[in-house]
Formats: sequence, C-alpha cells, structure tokens
Amino acid sequence: MRDNYKAWISFCFIVLTITLISSFIPKSIATTNLSQNNNNSNNSINESEDQGPISSNNTNLKIFASFYPIYDFIKKIGKDRVDVSTIVPAGIEPHDFEPTAKQIIELQKANVIFINGAGFESWINKIGSATVVDLSKDIPIDNLGSAPDPHIWLDPILVKTYSKTIFDKLISLDPQNTDYYTNNLNEFNKKLELLNSDISMNLTNCDLNDFIAFHDAFGYFAKRYGLTQHSISGSSPEADINPQRIADAIKLAEQLGVNIIFSEDNIEPRLSNTIANEIGGKVLILSPIEMITQEEQTLNKDYFSKMYDNLDNLKITLRCEN
Repeated sequence: MRDNYKAWISFCFIVLTITLISSFIPKSIATTNLSQNNNNSNNSINESEDQGPISSNNTNLKIFASFYPIYDFIKKIGKDRVDVSTIVPAGIEPHDFEPTAKQIIELQKANVIFINGAGFESWINKIGSATVVDLSKDIPIDNLGSAPDPHIWLDPILVKTYSKTIFDKLISLDPQNTDYYTNNLNEFNKKLELLNSDISMNLTNCDLNDFIAFHDAFGYFAKRYGLTQHSISGSSPEADINPQRIADAIKLAEQLGVNIIFSEDNIEPRLSNTIANEIGGKVLILSPIEMITQEEQTLNKDYFSKMYDNLDNLKITLRCEN
C-alpha cells in the first residue's frame, strides 16, 4: 500500500514539473520553424524565372531600363509600384556602352529588363537568362545607312507603342494593380498626344524644312513632322570627323540657307562652333535625349521638358512664325 502511495506521489510530481516547464516556453519558439519555412517559400517564388505574377502591395517590381528615355517612360507608367534603374549611368553616352561583369550579375536579378532594340543595345546578348522586353519589336524600323535606325523614342506617336508594351508587361507581373497602371498609362499617353500636337502646330509655318543635327538621330522625328535631317557626323556621335566632312557641312549650310548648326547636350561643341563661325551663324542644342546629366536631374528635367527644349530651338532654326 505504501509503495502504491509513493508511486502516485512521484507521478503527480512529474506531471506538475512538466506543466510548470511548459508554461515558461515562449510561444515564438513553437512558431519559428514555420515562419522560416514561409519566408523561404516566398523567396523562392520571387526568384523563380517562370513565376507569373510576383508583386504585392509591399513588394515593388525590380526593373532595369537600358538608358534614360526608357527609364523615364517606365517610371511614368509604374510610378511608385516599380523600382527602376538605368543600365547606362547618368551622363554616359549610350552608343558605345558596355556593361561590366558586376552589372551583368545584378541585371540577372531583375524581374524584367526593358530595351529600345533596333540594334541600339549591342551588348544585350551578354546578359544571359534575364527576361528582356524589346520595346521596338512592334514598330517598322527605318534604316540608317546599312544599319537599323534605333532613335524611335524621338517620335511621340511611336512612343505610345512603347508605352503599351511597358504597360502589358507590368500588368502581367502585377495584375492586382492593373487599374493603377491603366490610369498612369492614360495620363502618359495624353501628354504624348499634347506634345505631338504642339510640335505639329509650331513647326507648320516655317521658312525652312531642313536642319543640320550633330548626328543622324532625328530621322523618325523629321518624317513625322515633314522635315529633312542632315548631320555633321553621320550615324554615330562618336564618329571621327575629318576636314572634308566639315567642309561639306559648311557648303551644305550655305546651300540650304541655314545659319544655325546644332550640337548635342553630351557633345563638345567645338566642331559645330567651327562650322557656325564659317557661315556667320551660331550653335544651339538639339538633344537626342539619349542621356540625362546630374544637373538636369537636379532641375527635374524629363523626356517631355527636353522635347519642348528641342521644339523651341527648332522654331528658331527653321524660322517659324508661331
């Protein structure tokens, strides 16, 4: 009888001890592994290549744009739902840009990379398995000599095709914010239509239709608005310009009656100044909007403000009435 009583006392003591110990175990310990598993699951979803929708209200899309105007278009449609970076840094001429090995590794982490296409990003095949969207894929490409002319972004109407392609990709990745992107797209397209209307109206009554740009960046723009483009350096702003080319530009300017020679915002104006001095003219800026400087960023310049700057200088050059 005494042995049974001792056994019963021992059993009660063990139960009481277990109960007391359990009461001091934090509940977070019991849930730690589940939380870690959930976090790991979310990370693996975000990193998979064929994942479908990936964004949430708390997670912005990570996007790269090849160079400035593409960045600006994406930012105006995605706004605060996207984290956008340019591949070509601010102030760098994009024609001859090459990404570093470190940049390539970073690019492969992006949800999507938007490029202009039409041969402008000759380095794109080095990126590897990243998701790349070519914004010019649905646009008939003009030729610039023996190569495609990539400067499509200078035609506001063709930019509407870019914006639709950007929009389609954003809503495929982030469908729950479709209404948000739709509103931004409509706002952006209205600005493009107004820009097109302003250019058309202001360049209608002009004494001249010909202008001399620094390089052949304005073919699509000229075709849209009934102008004729000539250039100093040809298809590339980086081309070597020999004395004969300068002499030809001087002769052309005199034949056309042009007294303004254009330079670019990222080009040393020495050659343009030489030609302008020979014809008794002056130099103005006609920007191909291939880049933006740190100073322009500080002044909140964007695609639209730079296009309107171009319009102002074209009105002077072509001697327009408006």
